[in-house]
Amino acid sequence: MSLPLTSLLAGPDAGDHGLRHWSVYITGGALVLVALLAVTALALAEFIPRPLLLTLAGLAMFGLLVPALQQMAKGPLVLGPIFTFAISLSDLSLFGIGPFLWALILGIGTSLLLERNELKALWDERTPGTGQTGLD
Repeated sequence: MSLPLTSLLAGPDAGDHGLRHWSVYITGGALVLVALLAVTALALAEFIPRPLLLTLAGLAMFGLLVPALQQMAKGPLVLGPIFTFAISLSDLSLFGIGPFLWALILGIGTSLLLERNELKALWDERTPGTGQTGLD
């Protein structure tokens, strides 16, 4: 639990070096409090119907998912990255090959079929002076 906080508390923006240890105590205390309240949260979760609990968990993640998807699809290509993301989360397995390779193949294929002009513009931007893209 402390790993994500370590870089925040050890960085130069963390404040006066002599007072930084208080941030560790406060953070550690908050994590102990979360651990103690987890038992109560688990007991409450048993009373909530499972579909409602999963819906609430999904809605809680929605605020994190939307900015991540916006950052992922930032740029000229949108459908290919979204297909790649969705397929990599699936259980797709063909010919003994897992979803990650199929995500790359089908994501690139989606961009080639549906976003050909954007892919060509991106390729031309990345390879200056050649004039040939291989997509012609």
